[in-house]
Amino acid sequence: MMLEQNLRDLEESRNREREHSQQLHSLRSELEAEKAYLVDQNEACMDAYRKIDCIDQDAKSARSALFSAETEVRRLRDEYHRLEEGSRSEINALKDSHQAELNGKLSRISQLEAEFHTELRKREAELTEGKRSHEIAAQQAEAKLEGLRNENTRLMVAKEGREAELRTAHDKLRQIGGLTNLQSKPRERRARLRATDGTKLDVEPANQSRPRSTAGSTSSETPSSQTRFVDTVGYSSISYPLELGIKPAMKRSSAIESFKAPVTRSSDTEDPAARTRRTSTGANRPPLKDAPANRIPSSFRWMYLFHHPMRLKYQILGWSLNILSMRMRSLRARVFLALITMGMALES
Repeated sequence: MMLEQNLRDLEESRNREREHSQQLHSLRSELEAEKAYLVDQNEACMDAYRKIDCIDQDAKSARSALFSAETEVRRLRDEYHRLEEGSRSEINALKDSHQAELNGKLSRISQLEAEFHTELRKREAELTEGKRSHEIAAQQAEAKLEGLRNENTRLMVAKEGREAELRTAHDKLRQIGGLTNLQSKPRERRARLRATDGTKLDVEPANQSRPRSTAGSTSSETPSSQTRFVDTVGYSSISYPLELGIKPAMKRSSAIESFKAPVTRSSDTEDPAARTRRTSTGANRPPLKDAPANRIPSSFRWMYLFHHPMRLKYQILGWSLNILSMRMRSLRARVFLALITMGMALES
């Protein structure tokens, strides 16, 4: 029971380790998504910088326009000095018109510079806020990842402890003499071959299979402490001494009853022909002469099946499965094949 509990604990720890590995994978994918998001934000910032460059180019063009305007002003001033001798009123009119044009261009330049600085401060604030939020998210993800690493380390340590406990228990069982190889004992191999459904227990005295001398044993020991049983329920074939208190997982109450007392071998009472028929077919079937007399003639059944091709196909498949089940000693395999046959019969 302790071994089964340790195995279950080990399986649970492996499941938890698998879940934590999946969580690590999901966190890694989230970090990749965050990285992609940061790359997108960087591209957006680069777009903003490109827009700022465009605005700067506009400002430069405006400055060049201003420079050209100043050049024009200088030219006009030269012209003014040249025409100063002429009509002063005409000169003042030209001066006022050019000054108004110059003031408009200067106001446009100031407006563009104000918009440029406003947009620049806005983008810088957005970039700072986004960087801060992403740093906080990255720190939280790092903390979660560190916690999962610690949990994974703890689970690995627990797993190693469980494996050490299992190895210790296994060594103790080997020291007591509990684990033996079924294939190395002809008597137990014959008992396994006689098991027809895979769940039968053959109980035999331990002093016949392997004699042991116990220092503290007396003549008042119970028969159960001197009895060993062979577990052939699953795929394992392990013989345990009953004094350890370890029992296999039995599926039927008859197996428990057979555990309480030595099993009477059916090979001592039945005739050889019946034993041959039982071992070849895998079940205690009645002879052919015991079949009911009022069965439907085979010719009618074949006529019915040939008029229904799907039924004929399922009938042939069912016969094939029955032939396969005759060679199977495991009760699980027989039940599985019987369920498949019933399902096909219901479908047909």
